[in-house]
Amino acid sequence: MPWPGRSAACPQAAQITIHRGTNEIGANCVEITHEFTRILVDAGSSLDGSPTSLPDDIGEYSAVLISHGHQDHYGLIKDIPKDLPIYIGDVAWDFMQSLRIFTGKSPLPSRQRTRLEAGKTISIGVIAVTPYMVDHSSPESFGFLIEANGKTIYYSGDFRAHGRKSRSFNYLCSHLPKGIDAMLLEGTMVRRNNAEFANESAVEEGMVDAIKNEPSLVCLSCSAQNIDRMVTAYRAAKKCGRVLVLDIYSAWILRIAQKLSKNIPDLKWSGVRVLSHNKAASGQYQKMKQQKEYFNDFVQELYHPDNELWEKDLHNSPSKYVLKLGDYWVAHIIKSLESSTVIYSQWTGYLDRNTPTFNEYAAALKELPGVKFKAIHTSGHITSSDLERFVAETKPKRIIPIHTEHKEEFHRLFPQTVVLDDEEMFDIT
Repeated sequence: MPWPGRSAACPQAAQITIHRGTNEIGANCVEITHEFTRILVDAGSSLDGSPTSLPDDIGEYSAVLISHGHQDHYGLIKDIPKDLPIYIGDVAWDFMQSLRIFTGKSPLPSRQRTRLEAGKTISIGVIAVTPYMVDHSSPESFGFLIEANGKTIYYSGDFRAHGRKSRSFNYLCSHLPKGIDAMLLEGTMVRRNNAEFANESAVEEGMVDAIKNEPSLVCLSCSAQNIDRMVTAYRAAKKCGRVLVLDIYSAWILRIAQKLSKNIPDLKWSGVRVLSHNKAASGQYQKMKQQKEYFNDFVQELYHPDNELWEKDLHNSPSKYVLKLGDYWVAHIIKSLESSTVIYSQWTGYLDRNTPTFNEYAAALKELPGVKFKAIHTSGHITSSDLERFVAETKPKRIIPIHTEHKEEFHRLFPQTVVLDDEEMFDIT
């Protein structure tokens, strides 16, 4: 007999239930079921802070897959039973743990966890899952090819074609099986575009122009976990003869990312320093001291003479530096300067005070005297034109919109679209 709550019409069919994500950007939570194997793909919290929860019977699932390290895909991971296997990238896990520590939360305890590897198929009960590396603003992001009952499902996660890992998009187009039975496809940008900065290279050019035109300090407002953007900032600073200065948290995040590539900037590089002597650094240092075993010798590296920087150095020679620091602390530093530039490199929606995602500290930087506020950003999500290219090359039989506020737009782009609502079950026949 079918699993309770499953379809009795096709008891042998593989089934998809999007618990959340059909009407919003984020909060992804998708169930794939066949026979008595149940997989949860992502366990995201809502971007607007509205209450979200895992399925009531989460303890009866076989495993959880986490596509990447953004909270709208993993935010409920703390509520997953400790004995339920989780599949997640090592860097995504470390980013998640680090964010908890630096925001004053305890790291999650050790649990049953398996590292995701691109191209390495995982067998979970009667379901096979193959992760595909994708280009996104979070490193080590995956899409999942899921095979069950002779049918194929592809879960796109968050992806794009215009970042520093754009070759992974081309690989995806050419290596995914053609004619996938059901493709769960993200639509964050289905009504938006990257009009001014089409790709990460354009962002780099924009940053170079902004830095060249600023005789004093340049500050960067972005997520440290957007490794593509941190690489871009380093390259732009270097082209302008400046040093990239990081707060302690950002320096640690880049150290974790070294697991993926030694070409990612690190505090040991000559063009990178750490602001390890100011009030922000003191607070972050105290959090690290509470988890000494997690950070090992990194704490000592922060205060090596070749790595450390004092706040007075920024005031004495502001034209030497590009500073990546939390927005609140940036304001503290630049309010005493006659001139400065803030490069805002995130979604501009965070500057809208009429939304629940409003970032008051970033918005306040625009109002400071002498500040040139430059929005220089490209999205971490795929554009509608690249969505069309992706679908044209992979030829899925059905497309199910997810991670979008405009799922009805998919009908205009793709005639094979099947629109679902949250908690609606769909049989793959």
